[in-house]
Amino acid sequence: MSRAATTGIWIIATGVIIALLYLGRNILAPFALAVFLFLIIEGFASMIDNWSGFLKIGHARFIAILLVVGGFLGFLALMANGIAEFGRDASEYETKINGLIRDAYALAHMSDAPTLQQLIFNETGQRFFGTIANATRDLSGDVVLILIYVAFLFIAQSGWTQKLDNMFPGFEQRAQVREIGDEARRSIETYLWTQTVISALITALTYVSLLALGVK
Repeated sequence: MSRAATTGIWIIATGVIIALLYLGRNILAPFALAVFLFLIIEGFASMIDNWSGFLKIGHARFIAILLVVGGFLGFLALMANGIAEFGRDASEYETKINGLIRDAYALAHMSDAPTLQQLIFNETGQRFFGTIANATRDLSGDVVLILIYVAFLFIAQSGWTQKLDNMFPGFEQRAQVREIGDEARRSIETYLWTQTVISALITALTYVSLLALGVK
């Protein structure tokens, strides 16, 4: 087969794969989140298993599931409480934010400072909050499906070793595939831990900034 034909086949295959990913995004997106959650749980389980010399991996995995699910529910509770408090003190916050906007415009020697309502309810603000609302609605609707995917991933995990042995009967091939899989898992776990630390730092800085601005 000529180089031009091979290049054409690769271009067509790439286009087909992209089209399939786009058409199946409603199914693949929850599955991707489930894999993400599964890797987080496995990362916690590995950490607990390495730190404790008496817990079995099954017990460590159960504790990790409780920590991740508890953290997720705690995040939802904090978010709901924050929204309720913001709604209760919205007028006070609006006055403070309008004052900050006026001060920022004054420092920049600009006039006609907009108010918070003008910034939020313009076309850009409505589109931004509409996107957030749609994403939140889609995520809340897919929570059950994501949890089902995670459960199936844990169930299928017990048979991965046997499936790997069937796919790669040769010892060297099997060892190489396992090494590649372990390296990929460690890379993903490192990335997730890095993102978790960065998110925690951003959250702490945001909280301190809000306290400095007088927001509860």
